[in-house]
Order: sequence, then C-alpha cells, then structure tokens
Amino acid sequence: MGALEAESEQQVKFPKRLRHRGKGKVLATIYKMPSGYRLYWRQRVDGKPKSQMRLFKSYADAKREGDKLVADLAKGRTITLSPGQAADARNAAEELQRLYQATGKRFNSVRRRRVLRSRPQARRPDDGRGD
Repeated sequence: MGALEAESEQQVKFPKRLRHRGKGKVLATIYKMPSGYRLYWRQRVDGKPKSQMRLFKSYADAKREGDKLVADLAKGRTITLSPGQAADARNAAEELQRLYQATGKRFNSVRRRRVLRSRPQARRPDDGRGD
C-alpha cells in the first residue's frame, strides 16, 4: 500500500491514465465520478473490442485493481487473435498434425510453407529425402 499512500487522491489529476510499468500505451483509465471512481478499459471479447468498466468507492481500490488489470492486459495483449486469425492458427496446427501423421516427421509452420510450396498441388508419396 506504500505506493498508493504516496499518491494521495488530492494530488491526482483526473482522468488518471494507467500504463504498464508507467510507459507505453494507455491500457486503462480511472475517472472521478460524483459517486466514486470508474475504471474503464477496452478488451477483446470474441475477437471484437468491447468497453469494460467497474465502479469503486475509493481511489485506492480503483488504482489497485487498475494496476492488476493493466498487468494482465499487457501480458495477454501479445496473444489476442481475431476470429479469422484464430481459425487460421487452428487450420495450420491441424495441417501440421496431418503432415506429421503422413510422414512421421515434425515440422514447424515455416518449414511447412516451404515444403508445401516446393511440392505440386497433388500429394505425392514421401520419397524419403526429408523435404
């Protein structure tokens, strides 16, 4: 609680913008309302950005939850996929699994592209060269 005590509610300018580790993109914002404090953030739900908010009676509670939320958003932001991207990733994983079952060799997605580009469209039996 030491950090929150140092930043008293009277010294804060609103809206308070929260960034991960104090730098980078604003991931959440605390607004001062007549009835308390509103924590606002944007989050992807089913691949679509949605506004989310929570109300708090004290600034300390809003700041504490906001800091936790920003840390979670910063960690998860790198893996957020749109529905189309998620479908592409699933299809690639399924194709890699089929390729493994057909050849007995493990491939990553980069090698898979090279392998599929070098082969004609019709599938041919494995010739044992490891391509």
